[in-house]
Amino acid sequence: MLKFIYPAMPMNISISVNISISWMIRLTLIKKLIINTDIESNSYPFNLPVIAKLSTLDLNHDVVIFVGNNGCGKSTILEILAVKLKLSRISEDLAYQDSEFKEIKEAISNFKIEYLKKPNGFFFRSEDFITYIRFLEKAKNEAYQEIARIEKEYQSKSPYAKSLASMPHYRTISDIDNLYQKSFIEESHGESYLDFFKSRLKPNYLYILDEAEMPLSIENQLTLLILINEAV
Repeated sequence: MLKFIYPAMPMNISISVNISISWMIRLTLIKKLIINTDIESNSYPFNLPVIAKLSTLDLNHDVVIFVGNNGCGKSTILEILAVKLKLSRISEDLAYQDSEFKEIKEAISNFKIEYLKKPNGFFFRSEDFITYIRFLEKAKNEAYQEIARIEKEYQSKSPYAKSLASMPHYRTISDIDNLYQKSFIEESHGESYLDFFKSRLKPNYLYILDEAEMPLSIENQLTLLILINEAV
């Protein structure tokens, strides 16, 4: 089942064409988001109308799509869910240490998520993707540099010692190469995005995608829809 949610939008108001879309996939894993309505605060995120006026958000659907104007609170709701569930973040900052999450982390105790079983999954923002690609390429380059250093410094040592020292770095390179069909740097932004997404799809995982359509052409947006449809 697919559900659309329009944050802070009366249902009798037509939607502007200047909207962005955020996705949540495989939400039958979680039931609802419950917000503490007793708190009185004018600070973020409680100063957003969508948060201030909401007590419970039904998420008991395979796919939920948040649709609304920029700044209405779509990304904030997704970030609250991702931080509360401690989902893996597709970014160089894997543990939500960026300053942008400081206020949400301070307020997170006022949010509760009901679920049958705490899900594994990913929080993926299109704006983080380029950073993530560079992070992978940097990790590979550093692994190659370490292998070159070991080759030089272990010249007088046994092949076995050299192999032991080099093994973790070869494993890093192999893990990155085997995870994806080819180097993201060699692909267009949209192609690498789809390649990444396909490689991460697993049964009974939760995927939070913030503005997933941004780096994609119309054709690749349709491909993404097909991938999501097949996943659920």
